[in-house]
Amino acid sequence: MSRGQDHLADALAAVGVTAQPAPASPAPPEPPAGPPRRRASRQGKRAVGAHIPPELHRALRVLAAEEGTTVNDLLTEGIRMVLRRRQRRGRARRDA
Repeated sequence: MSRGQDHLADALAAVGVTAQPAPASPAPPEPPAGPPRRRASRQGKRAVGAHIPPELHRALRVLAAEEGTTVNDLLTEGIRMVLRRRQRRGRARRDA
């Protein structure tokens, strides 16, 4: 022990405090076996990320609340609309 620790131990002993080892921390829980579980609403779906301006994000949240739906549902609807529109344009170009 260093000299400082000796003084501390002596001071603690003088007031009747004895050093005790720190309690052992419990072992962390074991991770569940197998693949991670997903919510039922996410089964068969893939995550898509985007960086959008804060005002657009706020507008999406407000619209979702007003319509009683989710931002995810609005984004899915918008993506489907864009894909349908672009597929129609692609057919029109091929027919010309």
